Amino acid sequence: QAQRYIGYKPYNPVTNGVDLSMASTAVPTAEDNNKSASANSGEVKFTAAGVRFDYVNRIYVKIVAPSIERVTVSVDGQNLAITKTDSENVYIAYSNGISALDFAEKLVFTLSVNGEAVQTLTYTVNDYALAKSGDAEIGELSLALYRYGKSTVLYAASVNN
Repeated sequence: QAQRYIGYKPYNPVTNGVDLSMASTAVPTAEDNNKSASANSGEVKFTAAGVRFDYVNRIYVKIVAPSIERVTVSVDGQNLAITKTDSENVYIAYSNGISALDFAEKLVFTLSVNGEAVQTLTYTVNDYALAKSGDAEIGELSLALYRYGKSTVLYAASVNN
């Protein structure tokens, strides 16, 4: 599916010409299906979420803050590394790698300042794939990612029976 997206050419990676590393979606609202975001506090907030395509897929969140001093981002109580982006006051944090079997697993990101939670965001790889499915540049590849995750779950279930 990935090679069909780009047109099969040996030695031509499927990602040529597509910036998958930073393809994000806006922070979802509480009304969005399977996603939620609580109210945030002032200058420190999540602004976007997406998936980093690499040797392993990882969900990332973008954070706007005047400084990351005393700011933490965690998933299931585990603090994530926060790094500066090229944009002023914009930072990014990545989840651990996510197996195709876990594309539907909801990760709850918690943004805290001085140890106090100011915002939460629930997101899955499937949320990203479905949000991007209509995108002209990456839509077909996003749907392939979603279908791949679904097929691995079905395959694993059939092997374990």
